[in-house]
Amino acid sequence: MPALVFSAVFTSILFAALHGQQTAFTWPVLLLLFCVSLILSAVRIRLRSVLASTLIHASYNFTIFLTAFIATGGYRHLDKLSH
Repeated sequence: MPALVFSAVFTSILFAALHGQQTAFTWPVLLLLFCVSLILSAVRIRLRSVLASTLIHASYNFTIFLTAFIATGGYRHLDKLSH
């Protein structure tokens, strides 16, 4: 079990770092991504299923996409995201 915890934390750090440039290395966002990755890892370990964590990841991404799509009127008003 300690090896699984270490692996989950290590890969979560890498996951957040991988998204760093995308998020302009904004620490709160990177912390959120680190936590999301830990949750995805926990699901993978608990259910022994890559599919389960993949579906959660896809749902998370879709939620972000849908929220941005609605908030910007179909991406017509991207300036609303910066306020």
